[in-house]
Amino acid sequence: MLNWTIWLQIGKCLNEGLNNIKTGLKGLPNIAESIIINRDLALAKYNKTRIHFSHVSTAESVSLIKKAKKEGIKVTADASIMHLLFNDEKILEFDSSFKCNPPLRSKKDQEALISGLKDGTIDAICTDHYAQDSESKIVEFDQAEYGISTAQWTFAKAYEKLAQLIGLETLTEAFTSSPRAILEIEKNEIEVGNSANFMVFSEDQTWNLDSKSNKSKSVNSPFFNTEIKGKVIACGVNKDITLY
Repeated sequence: MLNWTIWLQIGKCLNEGLNNIKTGLKGLPNIAESIIINRDLALAKYNKTRIHFSHVSTAESVSLIKKAKKEGIKVTADASIMHLLFNDEKILEFDSSFKCNPPLRSKKDQEALISGLKDGTIDAICTDHYAQDSESKIVEFDQAEYGISTAQWTFAKAYEKLAQLIGLETLTEAFTSSPRAILEIEKNEIEVGNSANFMVFSEDQTWNLDSKSNKSKSVNSPFFNTEIKGKVIACGVNKDITLY
């Protein structure tokens, strides 16, 4: 089975579907992911153990995980901010800022991920922050490295695009309490005597992601040189509070 899944992935940089046909580039089918998830869920069930899937990207995967949770398998999962915000229509622009692994999937897959996040099938949102140097991205799409610089704008864009769809409480939990629960890290309440561990977010404040505001050495972001609504204005870690 492993050899088959490797074969399915070799030379494939886009999602398999109508849009990859339009580009003329080879597409990666959804089963390359769902085969592995189905196998690993069976192993987790047999061994009565916990399992976590990161960067889930397909509707089939969401369905498998949802079914497994109903069966009592101790499974959790996360999806990346890119797969929640975008689908493979973006690849038609041949913009390597949208080249990630797994690739952006279809609109149907994107909608399944959002629904899965809303109903608790998907537990958390990950940044999948993967900075790359410019030389690795300013090339032909199929030759470009995978990876997107996401960390600085992830929550702002998630709030803008997802809060009304899944609810603010669900969105907040997907970034905070759910990841802590998955990693079995004790929940940190905001109480007198506790170490600071929080952020302050302004939903209305706008800012430009550019060379001046960029905190990364990389610029491989689809939002570089654009205005972003929503900004983290303060962050408390341990006993220190940083203002932005």
